[in-house]
Amino acid sequence: MKKIYLLSTVAALVITVRPFARNDSDNDDDDNQSPPPSSNLPAVSVNASDPVAFRGLSSGAFLLHRDRTNGDLAVNILLSGTAANGVDYTTIPGTVTIPAGFFSVGLAVNPLGSPLSMPDRSVTLTIETNAAYQVGHPSHASILIKANAYEDQAPVVTLTAPLDNTSVAAHSDVKIAADATDPNDSITKVSFYANDRFLGSDAAAPYSLTWSNVPAGTFSLFARAEDQFGKSTLSTAVHLTVTNPPPSTSTVALTTPAAGSSFPPGGNITLEAAVTGTAAVKSVSFYSGDKLLSTDDTAPYSFTWSNVAPGHYSLHAKLTEISGSVATSPSVKITVSNALPTVTITDPTNKAVFPGPQDVKITATATDPDGSVSKVTFYGDAKSLGSVTSAPYSVTWTNVHPGKHVLIATATDNFGGFSSSAITITVSNPPPSVTITSPSNNTVLTAPATLELKADASDANGLQYVSFWAGDHRFGQDTTAPYSLVVSNLAAGTYIFRAHAVDPFGQRSVSDPVEVIVK
Repeated sequence: MKKIYLLSTVAALVITVRPFARNDSDNDDDDNQSPPPSSNLPAVSVNASDPVAFRGLSSGAFLLHRDRTNGDLAVNILLSGTAANGVDYTTIPGTVTIPAGFFSVGLAVNPLGSPLSMPDRSVTLTIETNAAYQVGHPSHASILIKANAYEDQAPVVTLTAPLDNTSVAAHSDVKIAADATDPNDSITKVSFYANDRFLGSDAAAPYSLTWSNVPAGTFSLFARAEDQFGKSTLSTAVHLTVTNPPPSTSTVALTTPAAGSSFPPGGNITLEAAVTGTAAVKSVSFYSGDKLLSTDDTAPYSFTWSNVAPGHYSLHAKLTEISGSVATSPSVKITVSNALPTVTITDPTNKAVFPGPQDVKITATATDPDGSVSKVTFYGDAKSLGSVTSAPYSVTWTNVHPGKHVLIATATDNFGGFSSSAITITVSNPPPSVTITSPSNNTVLTAPATLELKADASDANGLQYVSFWAGDHRFGQDTTAPYSLVVSNLAAGTYIFRAHAVDPFGQRSVSDPVEVIVK
């Protein structure tokens, strides 16, 4: 069992200068309607860079940020919430100064009081208006001060690399390392920050990462260690200055390939660069657009780009000197072309007619001039019937209904290029046959009359029904043979009866008329 410690921590206000851009995604609250910054005044905003503090164990932190660095800027702040300034946490002054040359300052919220006797409380920092600046977005942020549920100590973390006040050239790679320990629990991860920008985390000792292609500027580097219960500690800042190197005294040019060159798809393209000048060369990198292809650190500088897909490419080389200076070559545009495959439907022939419904076998031939056909896909009336990956290319479309249909075959090559071929076919549907067998023509009845109508009907595909009509009046239908219908209470008059036979595909035939006279 862990020992229970009663801690009463009194810590001084910690102000950490952070000279870089902020990330205000932590506090996306109701300040969305804040006015845009004035062109003459700096805009000041705040976020909670560490939104949770544990009594007696770890601190929280606010980050005040402005969008320009000229001159000292005194920012008025208001602290509110259920936590009392100087009672629940060490006193934070009502005015905080962002020094000249810096974008940000950090304000640590160090909880006071016993973790056993104090409930969870919150502190909210709000930027107050002032004639010297505009209030930006977000204008306020909150930190939760929680009781120490586990009564264990927070981790201890220290940055070990780089050393404080290190200076490097822009575009360098900087290794950041930290030592982290926890007396009671295990470290789950150590996260690294440059000002308030998250760089990445390491979950296993030794804790480190490499910050690549560092931009010019002044940075405060931090490490945050977190244990298995979520308690965390922020390290003391290490300051890093990144300077732009002097302009390169050398030039670099792509000598191969030549501008306007065209290559077949899937081949290998050799890139070669020549450097002119006396400066010591660290490396030459080859790019397609913004994508790094390879880096060579020994002359002659070259690279073989393998299995290049079809497309249009803009290539250039970048020279990096030992001093950190860089130079970029003019762009060279090349094309990797892809002749499309050809495909032909060989069976059935265009405009072929079939009795229907029936199964239709579709066959196609396909070739590709500079690669291979990866598949041929068949379509019937825009519906995929299936794909075939090797010759002979064919599928069977089953139970094709009567009507006109469009057949398409699409050949795709191994680079994604494709072409199609289309034909039309017709599946015919002979109409049904239908004849009224009773009553006979010119039958005479006495009103009110009862009459049984009978018909013979047939179709190669079967029938849905046979219906009986007199003029435009439909008396009814029968769905099974022998087809008949009894009609009652016929009033006096002359009736012209016809039978309609309908097959499963909607094809309709009408019988010859039969006249019945009711007196």
